[in-house]
Amino acid sequence: MHQRRTFKITPSEDSPEVLFNQEKGKLYIQGASFSDKTFEIFDKLINWAKDYLTDPIPKTEIHIRLSIFNSQTEKFLINLLSLFEESDKTQTTVYWYYFSPDDLETGMEYTSLINLNFNFIKENRHETS
Repeated sequence: MHQRRTFKITPSEDSPEVLFNQEKGKLYIQGASFSDKTFEIFDKLINWAKDYLTDPIPKTEIHIRLSIFNSQTEKFLINLLSLFEESDKTQTTVYWYYFSPDDLETGMEYTSLINLNFNFIKENRHETS
C-alpha cells in the first residue's frame, strides 16, 4: 500500500479548483473550466487518478460542480470517469451538480457513456462552495 496524498490545483478565472483527497477517496472539481491550458491542468490529475486506482479505498466519490466548461474539459471528464469505470477495485459514485437544464442534460449524456453511479444535484447559480 502506498502513501495517500492530497492533490490540489488552485482555481483561476478560467480554470477550476481541483482537490483530490486520496485518503478519503474524494475528488472535487469545481468552478469554471475554459482555459487554453486545460490539458496541462488535467493531465496531472489523470496521472494522480491512475496512481490512486492502483490501490484505492473501497468507495470513491467524484464531485463535479462546473459552472461553465469547454469541449476540452468534456473530453477530460470522459477520460477521467472512464478510468474509474474500468477499475474493479473501488465503487465510484459521481455527484453532478447542475445549474441549468443544459447542465443536467450534459450530465445525463455522461450516464450513457460511463457506467458509474450518478447522482444529480440542482444548485442555484449564485451559490459557491
